[in-house]
Amino acid sequence: MFTGRLIMKITLIALLLGVSLCAAPAFAAVDSLVQIVSGPVATGGSNSIASFGYDPIGDVMYVSSFGAGGSLRKVVDVSTNPVGTTVVFESSLQLYYRDGDADRGVGSPMQSGISFNPLPIVNGNNVIAPYSMAIIADASTTYKPGFSSGTANRDPAASKRFYTYNRGELLSGGNASAVYTTIATMADLNNAAGVPLNTTTNNGRQVAWSGNGQWAYFGESSADHGGIWKLDPLTGDMERLVTGDANTEPAVVHNAGVDTIFFRGIASTGNVGGIDKITYDGTTASAASVAVSIADLRSFLEADSTMTPTIFAMSSDSEGNVYFSHSDSTPERRGIFKLDTEGRLAKVATQAERNQYLTELLGATTAANSNTLRMQPRTIQHPTAGAITQILYAENATNGVTGVNVFKTGDFDRNGVAGQAADMSQFSAALKVRGAAITNVDNHKFDLNANAVVDWKDVKILQQFVDLPNGDANFDGVLDLVDLDVVGANYYTASPTANKTWATGDFASVDPLYATTAVDANIVNLVDLQLFADTWLNVLDQPITKTQLTSRGYVGQFLDDVLDVFGFNTALAGDFDLNGVVDGADFLAWQRQFGTNVTPGTGADADGDGLVDGDDLAVWQGNFGATAAAPVAAAVPEPSALLLGTLAVAGVAGLRRRQSVR
Repeated sequence: MFTGRLIMKITLIALLLGVSLCAAPAFAAVDSLVQIVSGPVATGGSNSIASFGYDPIGDVMYVSSFGAGGSLRKVVDVSTNPVGTTVVFESSLQLYYRDGDADRGVGSPMQSGISFNPLPIVNGNNVIAPYSMAIIADASTTYKPGFSSGTANRDPAASKRFYTYNRGELLSGGNASAVYTTIATMADLNNAAGVPLNTTTNNGRQVAWSGNGQWAYFGESSADHGGIWKLDPLTGDMERLVTGDANTEPAVVHNAGVDTIFFRGIASTGNVGGIDKITYDGTTASAASVAVSIADLRSFLEADSTMTPTIFAMSSDSEGNVYFSHSDSTPERRGIFKLDTEGRLAKVATQAERNQYLTELLGATTAANSNTLRMQPRTIQHPTAGAITQILYAENATNGVTGVNVFKTGDFDRNGVAGQAADMSQFSAALKVRGAAITNVDNHKFDLNANAVVDWKDVKILQQFVDLPNGDANFDGVLDLVDLDVVGANYYTASPTANKTWATGDFASVDPLYATTAVDANIVNLVDLQLFADTWLNVLDQPITKTQLTSRGYVGQFLDDVLDVFGFNTALAGDFDLNGVVDGADFLAWQRQFGTNVTPGTGADADGDGLVDGDDLAVWQGNFGATAAAPVAAAVPEPSALLLGTLAVAGVAGLRRRQSVR
C-alpha cells in the first residue's frame, strides 16, 4: 500500500527523469491488461514465476522463479524498456538453505512472496530507507543432515520461512546468506503457535505491510498455524492476531493509526468463502468480523449456494480500495475484483478478458491459470484516463508480470470520467437478455461481475457508480416520458415476445433476485411499470398530470395500468380535459361537445350515458374549482412481497395475461 505522499514523490521522480509510468499499450479487444515484463526478461528462460517485488521509486522489479535453474532476477526500467539480470542463483539459495552443511537435503526453492518496505523503518538510531529491504516468504524445506526427503526428516530450525533481502547481487556460486538474513524459521513459527514438534506449515503467500510500515502481516492455513499473523521484520517476532484458515495474501487499509486487515472468510465468523477483517492498532486486535458476506458475494457473482468463492490474493491501494482475486470456476466467475471504500463491488478483469489478452499476446488460443497472485498496486499515468491504479500480478501463462488497469466503473471509453453519454451508449448497445452469453469479445469490459454476460445484473451494478435511475431506458440519466414511451412500446400486451432488456423497459421482475429463469424474465409488465412510477413520484419527486399521460397516445391495458400506477385511477368528475382541475376550460370542452354522442364516460360525458347534455353541465357546476389530489404511486414492495402479491392478487393480473401469451 503506497501513501499519497509517496505516490506524489514517485510521480515527481518519474517526471524529472523523463520516465513515463504508463506501460506498453494494451491489446485492442482487452484494453485493461498490459504485459509489463515478459517471461524471458522476468525469469531468464522457461522457469515458472514464483513471486516478484516492485520498487516504484527506482522502477525496479525483483522476480523469483522456481524449477531447475530457478533464480532471483533484477529487472530495471520496468515501465519503459525492461532488462533483466540474475542476481541470486539457485545454487546460492540452496547454500543458504543448508546453513553451510552440504549434507543437508533441500526442497525445490520456492520464494512465494517478495514485499519491499514502502515506508522508512525505524531501527534504533538507524532508519531503513523505503524500498531498500524486502521480506521474502519461503515455502521450501530443509532436511536434517543425511536426508533429502520424508516429513519426519524435515528440520524446522533450518527451514526458512521469512528472511529479508538487502538488494545485494551475487556471482554464481556465492552463498545467499550474504544478501539474505533469516528472521523466522519453521521452528520459530512452531514456537509462536505453541506446537514445537510440527514439521508442516503453509505460509506460501506474500506479506502485506502495516500502514505505518513498521511490521508486516501474513496469512497461514495449516491446522496448527492457521490465521493472520504479525511479523516484525527486524527481530522476527511473530504474534497470531486471529486463528483460522487464512490462506490469503492479506490486504491492509490504514486510517487514523489503525490497520484494517482483510482476508478470506474463516469458520469462526461463519463466512467461509466471503471476506473477513480485523482491526489492529499495534497493540490490540479486534475479533474477526464479516467484511463481505458469502451471501453478498454469491449474489454479486450470480452464483448459487453450491459455489464457495476461493480467494487467495488480496491487496489495497493508497485510497483504501481493496482488490481480490477469485479463482473458483464452478460456475465460471474467475477474475480480479474491487471492493471500494463505499463497500461497492465491481470486476476489474475477468477470466475471459485474461484469456483473450493472452491469446492475442502469445498468438495462440490460451487459457489463463485460475490464479492472479502477488498482486501489487501502483499508480500510472494512462494516456486517456489520467492517473489510475494499475495492479501488477504474476501471470503464470507467460511467467512474467502483467498489469491490470483499474478504470472507473462505468468509464467504458477510458477518458477518466464514468457515466458520460458515450459510456452509456456503448453499454446499452452491449446489453442482452438475462443470462445470454457474450458473443463479441469487445463486450467483456461491460461485464461487471465476471459471469461472461452483459444483462440486467450489470445494470444494477452500474447504477451504484453512475447517475442512472430505475426506469431510465435510454440511459441518459433522466427519467422522463420518453422512457415511458419505451415501456409502452414494449409492454406485454403490445409485444409479448420474451426478448426485452433494460433498454426496452425490462427493469424488474416478480422474482426477488430476478433469476434468469424468472417467470417474467425478459418481459415488460406491470412490475416494470410500478417501479417506473415509484421512482418518478417517490424517489425523484417529479410532478405529473393526467393530461401528460393521456396525451402520449397510450391505449388499452397499458393506458389503464399507467393511470393506475400514477394514482389517476379515480376520475375527477367535471374534469373534461383531464388536467386535474375543474375549471373554465372544462366548460368550454362541454360547450363544444354539447348535444353530441360519445363513448360513454369519455370527453364531456360526466354521467356516463353517452350523451353530452345539461346533466353533464350540472356535474361540472357541482365540482367547479375542485382539484385532484397529487398522485402518489404506491411504494413498490420488496421483491419477496411483490412476488406473493403478484401471484395472489387479481390487481396484478397483468402477469397472468402475460403468461397466457408466452
